[in-house]
Amino acid sequence: MSSLLKEPTDSAGDILFGEVQEVELKGLTGLNRVYAVDWE
Repeated sequence: MSSLLKEPTDSAGDILFGEVQEVELKGLTGLNRVYAVDWE
């Protein structure tokens, strides 16, 4: 999940996020922040 989606959903408290990672994504330039989502 990107930071664009994490910020508005983080305050709800019903989704658990892992540590932020900066990765290169195919088709996008530079490093992009992504978060793992813990769910069952």
